[in-house]
Parts: sequence; C-alpha cells; structure tokens
Amino acid sequence: MLLQSVLHFTRQRRLFTGAAAALCLAAAGCAGAGDGTVLAAHEYRTANVEDVSRAVQTSATVAAARTEAVTTALTGPLTSLSVTAGDRVEEGQLLATVDVSSVQRELENQKSQQATTLTSELNSLEQAEQKHRQYKESLDQSLNPEVNTAQAALRTATAAHEDAIRAFETKKSDAATGRDPRLVEQERALEQARNQVLNGEINLARSGVASAAAALQTEPSVDGVQQSVTTHIGTVEAATALQNSVKDLRNRQEAYTTALQSVDRDLAEAQRQVASTFEAKKEAAVSVESAKLTARQQLDSLASGVEQARRAADVARQSVGRGTDHLTRDINASEIRAPFTGVVVTVGSEIGRPVAGSVVTLADDSGMILRTEVPEVDVAGLKPGADVTFTTAATGGKTFHGKVSRVSPVAGVTAGGPAAQQQGAAGAAAAQSSGAQRPTFPVEITIDGDTKDLRIGGSARARIVLAADKGGLAVPREAVFERNDGTKAVLVVAGAEGPGSRGTVEERRVETGTEGDVTVAVTGGELKKGETVISQGSTRRDLLGTTVTLGEAA
Repeated sequence: MLLQSVLHFTRQRRLFTGAAAALCLAAAGCAGAGDGTVLAAHEYRTANVEDVSRAVQTSATVAAARTEAVTTALTGPLTSLSVTAGDRVEEGQLLATVDVSSVQRELENQKSQQATTLTSELNSLEQAEQKHRQYKESLDQSLNPEVNTAQAALRTATAAHEDAIRAFETKKSDAATGRDPRLVEQERALEQARNQVLNGEINLARSGVASAAAALQTEPSVDGVQQSVTTHIGTVEAATALQNSVKDLRNRQEAYTTALQSVDRDLAEAQRQVASTFEAKKEAAVSVESAKLTARQQLDSLASGVEQARRAADVARQSVGRGTDHLTRDINASEIRAPFTGVVVTVGSEIGRPVAGSVVTLADDSGMILRTEVPEVDVAGLKPGADVTFTTAATGGKTFHGKVSRVSPVAGVTAGGPAAQQQGAAGAAAAQSSGAQRPTFPVEITIDGDTKDLRIGGSARARIVLAADKGGLAVPREAVFERNDGTKAVLVVAGAEGPGSRGTVEERRVETGTEGDVTVAVTGGELKKGETVISQGSTRRDLLGTTVTLGEAA
C-alpha cells in the first residue's frame, strides 16, 4: 500500500512540477532561454550526506523465539491442571498431573514376575552346581560305578592273561626239559620195558642162545626168537619172557609217542589261551578308557550346565528393574512441569480426560522474533543480517529494531498473502480476480534491544532494508538522468547559496548506488557536498547554461 502511495505521489509531483515550469517560462517570456527562471522550493534541494536505503514494507506477526509443546507419553486421565492460557510460569513449576495408578500396578506385576524368574534361575544354578560337585567328587574319590566296573573287568582279564602266560611258560619249560608228568611216566615205563628186553636177552645169552639177541635186534618177532631158541637152546620159558618184554617195549614206545603228541597239543592250546586272554585284557583296557572318557564328558557337560545356569541367573539378575525402567519413568512423569520460564500460549487438555498430544504450549518471551513473508520480487536481494524496523498496533508509534535471521528458500503463502496486502485493496482485488499467483517466502527476524510491551501473536508493520549506502551524498531519484554517452548526471545551480540567490545551471557527472523510495545515493562523480541540485533534472535539461533564481520556501 505504501509503495502504491509513493508511486501515486511521484506521478502527481511530476505533473505539478511540469505545470509549474511551464508557467514560469511563460511568465518570463523567454521560452527555451531560461534566464530569469525562478525555481520553486520543491524543485531543488541541497546535496548533503544522507543514508539511502531500499526497503520492503510487510506485515508481520510477533512470536516467541522459542515455543515448545509440553507433552507426555502417558495416556491416563489428567487429575490436575494449574494454568490457563496467558499465565506466566517459572522453570520447574507444576503445570498438571496425570493418573498413573494403572502404570503402578503394571510395575508391581512386572517386578513380581522378575523376582520369580530370578529365584527360579538361582535355584537351577544351585542344582547344577550341586550335581557337578557331586559327580566330580565321585571321580576324585574313584567312586564312579562305570569306571570302577570297567577297571574290575580289566583286573580280571589281566589276571587271566597272566595266568595263561604262566601256564604256557610252565608247559613250554616242562616240555623243553622233559619234566612233563605224562612224559616222565611214559619215559619211566619205556625204560623199564627196555630193561626187561635187555634182561631177557641176557637170560637167553646165558642159555647159550647168543644169536637170539641179534635176531631180536634185527627183527624182534616171536617167530624169529622161536627159531633162534629152537636152533640154539630149547628153553621155551626164556624165549616166552623175552617175547613178552619185546611186546611191552613196543607198546611203551607207542605210548611215549602219544604222550609227546599230547604235550604238543596242550602247549598249543596254552598258547591259544594266552592269545585269547590277551584279547580280553585289551578289550577291558579299552572299556576302562571309554568309561573314563564318558565320565569326563559327563563332568564337562555338568560344568557346561553350571555355566549356562549361571548366565541365565546373571541375565535374570540384570533384568530386574531394566524392563520396568519405562514404567518407572512414566510414574515419575506423572507431574508435568514447565521446562523453562515463559508464558502459556495454549492449553490442550482437560481435567478428567485422557491426555492426548500436547498438554500445554509454552513460549519463551525472553527472546522475541517477527515472522513475515516477502514477495518473490524482493527476496533475491534479502540476506540474513538485514536491518529491520517495525511498529505494532499494541505499542502505538514506538519503533523496534531487529535483523533478518533466516530467509526460507521455499515459497510459503501465494495469492492473497502479504504481497497482496502490500499492493493495497485495489491491487489485492485485482490479483484475486485475475487468479495470479503471488509467491512469497517466509522470513524470520530477530528483535534486538527492548522487547517490553510486545505481545506474542500481535501484528506488526515492518520495514526490511534490502540495500543501503551510508555516509554518502543523496539526491532525489528524479534528479538523475542518463546522458547520450551512457553516463549519469544531475543539474546543479552553480554559485547559488540558498533561497533568493542566483546561479548558472550546470551538469555534474555522478555515479549512483542504492535507490531509496525518494532519493538515490551518489557513490562517485563530480557532485560536491552543498551544491544545489535540481530535483527534476531529466525534464529541466533545457535550463542548462541559463541563470536561475532559487525561490523562497512557501
């Protein structure tokens, strides 16, 4: 609206200035010459040092720099609420309380379950340790039944094997030395039989039958003996006795041979018995080691069971209280307190109703900001740190100061927003009727200095400086014109020193900077401080070189 008014005022001033100039030329009777022209007071001004800025005017809202919704994870009904919107609260002040009786019951149930679980795990650990201890003691004291049975079987097998070895060695020794009872008996009988034969032969020899012995030696048969006896002697008794002795000798020899074979068979059987008892001893020894291995594995298994029971007990012990931390926190959170000092903006809950979302919303009014939106056409030149001045309806003409702290890169409100407000009622109506989109960008302004009497949510009218030149000369915007060579210049009344004085109109080359609503900053060129500048230089170039008089102020 202000920009529209300025443009309207500028157009009116141009028309008025042109008309005044025409009247002056007509009155002087020197159209085109300019000598004797009187410049009205509004047609000139002195070039002085002045800050020039370009700004955008916008509507804004006063807000707290920090706003926080105080919420709770509890869902129980609200039992107390001690604040209303607009109340000032201190940090830590009690705002409301929530019913947590159901949470307390749940906490007690979980603690009871955890205690039961821990007791069960500790009992299991104790039982596992006892089994392990008892089994280990039985092994240390050689009381393990499986190992003992295997060791007894090994001892039996070892004894049997040793007995078999001794029996074999005895048989082998007896056989080697001829001390086997059966051989000794047979040898004795054989020796007796031989002696009888020898005695028979001697008897026959004594009977004069010398050839009988030879006959007996070559063929100890009855027929041979009888023939010899018949031939040499006639003693039948001696021959018969010798014949019987020879038969007995033959039988004894056969018995001895049979005894030798029996001894060999017994020796072989004894050797087989040694081998058999060795196999039994070997199997018993393997059984002992297997029983020991099984016992060690059982001991290791019991030790593993102890370790597992200990870990389970540790987990149960560590779990006590851990799973209930959130319940404890919920109980402790039954009292909702202010996180900082500030003002209650809204109250979102009621006593007796379950808490849903925000209980209250607090604003920290120790730091205040402005929130506004700037039209797209101006946002390109707007940077954080830009100076801002503003007023509010609640504080009247008091001016506050601030700086732009943030310019959003994303457009906010479009048609009908602050941009439409700046155009005035007519411009806004035209924009809405045409359906034109007016992108605006959210801007946040930090308020500096005194914020007393500012009200959160109040409206403000802000002036945001987009560009500024400070400490230089300033001239009216309409005073600057562009020459044919592309440079800029202004017209000055050289030699004039205030109202009523006369001077010659001359050009001064200038370099310009920031353009304000009415003036423009001169950043370089030929213009000097204190020179009188014609306000409408672009339309009064016809006065160049003429003498003019500075009119008095009305």
